[in-house]
Amino acid sequence: MSMSFDDPLNKKQQEIMKKMFGDELVANDEKTALLQGREFMQKKMSTLANELKQPVKLEMNSIGDTKTVNGVEYFLTVDGWKPNPNPIKP
Repeated sequence: MSMSFDDPLNKKQQEIMKKMFGDELVANDEKTALLQGREFMQKKMSTLANELKQPVKLEMNSIGDTKTVNGVEYFLTVDGWKPNPNPIKP
């Protein structure tokens, strides 16, 4: 799963995410977060949106999807998000 945010997250908000999701949080930056979990966590998402004071967009990703976080491209495998060893350069 991945999440995206309308407004950039500040350092305090990013720390809230790290505390809330722990090991489930693979990577995050100001606008995107990658989660290892495979189940929808409605209560956590509601709490997170309230803590961050903005909507949280949750995306259910498919195997092979890619996301770039902090300049690193990740791809989704059966085992979860992994850094792409051969990213496509523009």
